[in-house]
Amino acid sequence: MSDKRWKIGVFLGNVHFVHPRAMMAAIEDYFKDKPVDVMYFLGTESVSFVGDLTDVQVQFDYQYLSIYDYEKFEDFDFLIISFGNMNIAAGIENKLLYMEKFSHVPCVVLQDEVKPKRGFNIISDNYGGMKHIVDHLIEFHEFENIVLLCGPEHNEDSIQRRQAYLESMISHGCAVNDTMIRYGNYTENVDDIAEELLDANRGTQAVVCANDEMASAVYRVCEKRGLRVGVDIAVTGFDDIPMASLLNPPLTTVRQESRIMGETAARLALAYLEGEEIPALTKIPTTLVNRNSCGCNLSDEKMDLANARDNSIPGVVDDNRRIWNYALMGPIITRELVAVSDNVVSFFSQMAKNLIDLNVKSSYLYVQHDPMINTVENGYTMADEVYLVFEQHDDKFTVYPREDSPRIGLKRGLIPTGKPEEGGRQYYTFLIFDGERQYGILIMEVESVDIPYMYLMSLHLGTAFHFHEINNSVMAERTNLMMQNAKLSFSAHSDPLTGLLNRRGVEELIHQTITENEGIRACLMIGDLDHLKEINDTFGHNEGDFAIKACSEVLRRVIGDRAPLGRIGGDEFLGMFLVYDNEENETGRRIADVKLSTDLFNAVSGKPYYLGISIGTACFECDPTISLDSLIRTADRSLYEAKKKRRATVRKSDEDIIKADNAEGFETEGDVGMGDEDQ
Repeated sequence: MSDKRWKIGVFLGNVHFVHPRAMMAAIEDYFKDKPVDVMYFLGTESVSFVGDLTDVQVQFDYQYLSIYDYEKFEDFDFLIISFGNMNIAAGIENKLLYMEKFSHVPCVVLQDEVKPKRGFNIISDNYGGMKHIVDHLIEFHEFENIVLLCGPEHNEDSIQRRQAYLESMISHGCAVNDTMIRYGNYTENVDDIAEELLDANRGTQAVVCANDEMASAVYRVCEKRGLRVGVDIAVTGFDDIPMASLLNPPLTTVRQESRIMGETAARLALAYLEGEEIPALTKIPTTLVNRNSCGCNLSDEKMDLANARDNSIPGVVDDNRRIWNYALMGPIITRELVAVSDNVVSFFSQMAKNLIDLNVKSSYLYVQHDPMINTVENGYTMADEVYLVFEQHDDKFTVYPREDSPRIGLKRGLIPTGKPEEGGRQYYTFLIFDGERQYGILIMEVESVDIPYMYLMSLHLGTAFHFHEINNSVMAERTNLMMQNAKLSFSAHSDPLTGLLNRRGVEELIHQTITENEGIRACLMIGDLDHLKEINDTFGHNEGDFAIKACSEVLRRVIGDRAPLGRIGGDEFLGMFLVYDNEENETGRRIADVKLSTDLFNAVSGKPYYLGISIGTACFECDPTISLDSLIRTADRSLYEAKKKRRATVRKSDEDIIKADNAEGFETEGDVGMGDEDQ
């Protein structure tokens, strides 16, 4: 081995899944005593965390694909790219074009056979493992009616496993058609898809699942239907994660050697850098693990149940305690940051203190001075420089004011290089964003076991960032709004209280927007501040004005900075946005975003009343001849129905405040964050 100290980047996705976490653990173990600094870019997605509770956060999972582009600010010697689990939800349509972005550095591509310009590939024997399990069901158990719960349709691992299923079925003369295959997302939140699969295939003898997480969902569906797994119906998985041997009955599956893949990638990467000849493709074998979910009647002694023995009760208790502690810390940290969000130095100092409290060894926060607005339609853009906002080491930290923050250009380096005599240092990179707004990345040295919880923490930080941005950009936004109004016409005046357009101004801008976008779908939105009279009568007109301003900021965020939005009455707002996707999903997402924003406001404002906004909408196709009055009447009817669901009163009782504080882990304080009267 040479005396050179290497710097390696690792691209991973979905690190809350067992398979990528096992690969990452193996990479960590291999490099920890070697002169290699490793930086992990974690494209984690929210889908497996939120499940079917809400799809609002999932709407923005496309953001995570951009985290890998921050690689351009570091001067890596080699990249380990785990293509198979990078951003499963958003997907990479043109793999070769995507890999062009990283052609300047040699790399190993895992779980996909897309060829890097310099480097090599490592894959699991997905095809052989799946074919082995389907052959077992047909040849040993003599099943014919076998259906497949596949992974994402365009994921390479999923493609290989589907092909093995099809070829095994066809070669054995078993009937197979499109209704016998459904596509999931590799999480255990696929109960509805499993239901559809069984409904479409009466008399199913076996369900072959493309991974163990989805197999656990099939177990639940079978129990709901009164089907005994391993007796009335066979179920199989893939990966052999620890949960597989704990299911009842234990799951027949294919063992994917995740740690071997990770260790092989690390070992061959270092060998490549040292000048050794590396084969273009390395295939990691898989193993069929027979248990009783397929119908085999094996004793415990004949089944591989090592995973069940390894998962001790004390370990499970410790893990649950860790989850609970982090669940409590998230909203507390958000509230602490929102409370100081009007001061840049205080805001980032508090963030650094929070990381110290979480036992983070070191951290570096890099941002673009102005956040990126990333959308599915327009993609994302990234500047050629980022700024270091703060750095933290053990219990010490330094915050850099905007004018003094170190500027990092391309290949200038994001992490320090370890000393020659040190072993490997491991850094983990998390994306900081909120909705469409991306702020930057947070790089941390932290225990790898805490990574899933640090991901959840990054979501809280993104929300706090948004409030910080609002508090520090109101004047700039109002100036920009006045410039836009001046360009429209002298009659398009702004509302003095909120800084939004007044009725005449917003109606003219809506007419202009409709004319400029003829043929495009759009949605008119009317927002009504709930119970303004009650707020004025009970708490005074200053509080009423504050509630109106808070309502305007929520709607400004939801409608968008460049879309028409104005105050058209004491408590009424009128806006419009263009719709490029399914309009029902788009309007539903924006209404849900209003609810989320007001809920967060109510959790941290310290006000004795609730902020509530009722929303009415009217979707239409842009046509210069369309009647705005007619659209407003349609939206008003929708608003009337929405108002039926508002709170009967906005007043918070003492019990409500105490209950909310206890539920969120907050201490009772005075007005904080957006509760300041001078905002």
